[in-house]
Amino acid sequence: MRKAYFRQANLDNASLDKGNLRGADLTATTLKRAQLPGADLREADLGCLYINRADDPSSGSQCAVLQEAFMDGADFRNATMFSTNLIRASLNGADFRGADLRNADLRDAYLNKADFRGAKLTGVKLHGADRVGARGLPASD
Repeated sequence: MRKAYFRQANLDNASLDKGNLRGADLTATTLKRAQLPGADLREADLGCLYINRADDPSSGSQCAVLQEAFMDGADFRNATMFSTNLIRASLNGADFRGADLRNADLRDAYLNKADFRGAKLTGVKLHGADRVGARGLPASD
């Protein structure tokens, strides 16, 4: 499924064990409780879809949701994950090197031994995250 197009798709509870989603467009996709251990998401776009409609003043953005997803050992190198919801996601041993995680929500996530070196982390929310042995994260949230 390399470079697959899943923009705004509902993939809740999907099982993509070791799936090849390299370069996939997962913009504004929901993957709540999805199973993606060992998945290759390098260079994937898991960011936001910006909606600015003149007829709807409340329009704004819809971002990817991976809340409570199981993605231990997944490879997110150089992925775009701006404002992605990763609340309570299991990301132990995941590789986020060079990923854009600005304003991502990683509250209560499992980040043990995950690698964030070189990732863009401005505004990332880490409150309650379990991050023993994680590399490249700020010392405090």
